Amino acid sequence: MTLDAGPGYSSYQWNTGDTTRSITIKSNSLSPGIYTYRVTVSNAAGCEATDSIRIEVKQKTETEIHTLSVKIYPNPASHHLNIVINGAGERIYRLQLYSINGQLLNTYLLENQQENIHLTIDVSGYPAGLYVLSLISEKTTKTCKVLIE
Repeated sequence: MTLDAGPGYSSYQWNTGDTTRSITIKSNSLSPGIYTYRVTVSNAAGCEATDSIRIEVKQKTETEIHTLSVKIYPNPASHHLNIVINGAGERIYRLQLYSINGQLLNTYLLENQQENIHLTIDVSGYPAGLYVLSLISEKTTKTCKVLIE
């Protein structure tokens, strides 16, 4: 984030110690809290003005802290489908397999005890076609298309 005091002044004095027209704030390196940035500007005649801005940095939510990625292989599949879930920050997930028409075909309940989950499901009993696989938790849903040959 860049804070700019504007053009046309002969000097700039920020409460950070900077003496440039603008400063860059790296908000991702700030701890949660309220920060006040103040700048005093003066023109060639010696007139001064001061302005300030308050910036509030909030705590990251659990969703932002955990990045969930889902890898499905092989795709297309004929006998078995491997599902790897990385960054599984929640304890219970529901994996649901739908036909392309939206009919629920199967539900798998996954109780997570670790960050990564590896699951193999048998798809040999399903006719060839396009399917939708949804991973559902209390806070997120990931949906992937799966081709069964």
